[in-house]
Amino acid sequence: MFQRTHHHSHHLRASRPFLPLALFVVLLLLMVSTAFAQEWQSFQLTHFLPTGEVRQCGSVADSLGNLHHYVIGCFGNNGEYCPLYYLRTDFYGHILTDTVRVNSFAGPGAFPIYTSVLGDGAHSWCVFGDWIYAHAPNRALYLTERGTQGEEILPPAMLGPDGGYAGVPSWDMDAALRMQDSTIHVVGNVLPFYYYRFTTDAETLQWHRPIDGRTLGVDPKVAVGPDGAMWAAMRNGYSSVSTEILLVRFGEDTSQTVFHPFAGTVNHWGMGGMSIDSHYNFHFLVACDTATLAYARLDSNLVLQEWRTLEHTSGNYPILKADSAGNCLMVWDRDPGLYWAYINADGSWRQEPTCIDPNLGGSSFSIVHMDSNRFAFTFQGAERGEAFMQLRLYTYGFPPYNATPEPHATARTATSLSISPNPFNSTTRISFSLSHAAEVRLCVFDLTGRLVTTLAEHRFDAGEHAVTFDGKSLASGVYFVRAQTAGTSTIRKLVLLK
Repeated sequence: MFQRTHHHSHHLRASRPFLPLALFVVLLLLMVSTAFAQEWQSFQLTHFLPTGEVRQCGSVADSLGNLHHYVIGCFGNNGEYCPLYYLRTDFYGHILTDTVRVNSFAGPGAFPIYTSVLGDGAHSWCVFGDWIYAHAPNRALYLTERGTQGEEILPPAMLGPDGGYAGVPSWDMDAALRMQDSTIHVVGNVLPFYYYRFTTDAETLQWHRPIDGRTLGVDPKVAVGPDGAMWAAMRNGYSSVSTEILLVRFGEDTSQTVFHPFAGTVNHWGMGGMSIDSHYNFHFLVACDTATLAYARLDSNLVLQEWRTLEHTSGNYPILKADSAGNCLMVWDRDPGLYWAYINADGSWRQEPTCIDPNLGGSSFSIVHMDSNRFAFTFQGAERGEAFMQLRLYTYGFPPYNATPEPHATARTATSLSISPNPFNSTTRISFSLSHAAEVRLCVFDLTGRLVTTLAEHRFDAGEHAVTFDGKSLASGVYFVRAQTAGTSTIRKLVLLK
């Protein structure tokens, strides 16, 4: 699906003695194309117990073909405890490192806010802020780092002055890594937006530069041009009145040039994503009053070259990523339901908007692009009816893990988990399926996360399995069952009514 072969008939007629070889090459190309045309595969990467869930997340790939994930887990009935975690996996859902807590802020109402995850192939970085409701002057930005060889994750370094800057760090932030000089560029904050520049060693180069002419900043997206120029796109204005998308170019001397690429076309804009390819084309994923979700491409002169409507209904949390050639992958949520589309650099569909999974919903998407045939995205998501959001990985173009060598023996095997009846008043049947034989631990927890009972803890063959859970001795209420294999866990809610 993602690899095209070209059949040159006039060349074959001129080379009849080599026809068998040519046919062999064509068949080989078709086999390669088929190998990459796999369906989406999904993996649940975290299994925070109640009352814990993923609040925000971001991921980046390294040169070894592994993924670095930074997630904020939210715990407590009121979400008062929200540490930042790191974990590393491969594209087959194998967990390569244990989940590591990076940092947590003590006290109710204090927690980190993810802004952006970056990487250069050898290292990954996460820029985040702290949010403290009662102590606004103490807010600050932080940077943490992890290498690809399993090095210890560095303690978060504070960026800029020791807190006390105007505005509040928030998820309305974005950052980009400029490979030419290993600098990190951040745009964000509120009333107005600001521009920051740091080295990857957390040395401050520019701090707290207000963006010219900004009255309100929403949904910033930061990207690096092929010449190393830094760009940011953001929405200007309130959602209840006319708005527009501004494009800002940042000079090395902190100067800023503001452009209005969509001026006079439509009102009520919203930003979903922005990328710049090697030809200096700008790719946008936007929402506006004429199309709920649309793709737009501008040339290097900021002239509109392509407009493609993706949705006329709801399209939530959209994200876009373009490769160097200008091919664009887009992902969004339709509450619930995951959707995607892929547009070639010439504007033709490689994949028209279609549903990946109608039962999943989520936000905080992060696209990871390996090459033109293989890509992935992570997101904070939950299946329909689930109570807690977890970090999930979707991959495309990779053969199924059971058809490849398993270097880490931690492949996800628990592919489903169901309960019937649910709610129940005495006993219920808990069923799960395995794609291949694996050690499985099946446990029940109460609402506080305390272990109630272990239903099974041994090796199961591939296929369908079921156990009976007897809740006669338990009080009515909400419980959780977890099926855990070597790689991941799956959690479902149990409701006991007597």
